[in-house]
Amino acid sequence: MPGPVLLDESAGALRALRAVQALRSWLGDRLQAIEVLGVSAPAGGAGPQLHTPEGIVSARHVVVCAGAGTPRLAAGVGLDIRQHYALHSRPMFRVRPDYAAVPMACWIDRSGEHGERVYGSPAGSSGRYAIGLAGEDGAVPLGAGGEVPAGTDMGDHVCRVAGYVRRALPGLDPEPESVRMCVATSVGDRLDGFRAWQAPGVTAVAGANMFKFAPVLGQLLAEAASTGELPAELAPSAGSAGAP
Repeated sequence: MPGPVLLDESAGALRALRAVQALRSWLGDRLQAIEVLGVSAPAGGAGPQLHTPEGIVSARHVVVCAGAGTPRLAAGVGLDIRQHYALHSRPMFRVRPDYAAVPMACWIDRSGEHGERVYGSPAGSSGRYAIGLAGEDGAVPLGAGGEVPAGTDMGDHVCRVAGYVRRALPGLDPEPESVRMCVATSVGDRLDGFRAWQAPGVTAVAGANMFKFAPVLGQLLAEAASTGELPAELAPSAGSAGAP
């Protein structure tokens, strides 16, 4: 494809599955998968509590990192988090056999030359490639509580991506093999980044594409939980990736 290309030799991709497996192995049986119905801070300074179907769990410090559910849980300790929601589709395409041995790069096309602005990434070594719309109309804004607007047709978004593949990416089968739907979250007007809020015994974090920042974000949240204070990078006024 003609046109400029950015090559970042120092870039890389997070190996999400390996990272999660490593974290689980370190935690062992201390990791418990339990639905959290709410978070509260009882009077008297006894520390925060998690309300679960299995009972009440008391903690020294709670980190709320629940994606679309963060504002609801954080409201239980008086934190007012204004988070934006949008519905986004990410079709997955099979790599054609003739291109199976060709290294697949991460892809961002904002030129509009082929009718859509998109981003794309290989799905590990599965022989599949994921593509999503990246323009201003690449997602459907949801209501304040995450409600899907009446008349929403995400099938149109999938068709737009498939049309782009036919026009621009001959190495992919243009018929989507599968489609992942997700609720994208953001704070302020940033497409990437995050910020955090604190109440006694509780740190809540929200933002967009936060897994990109997982290595540094984990350290910052651990510091916030252990000291009870927000690191400068997480504070609302910080001039960093975490600032709105």
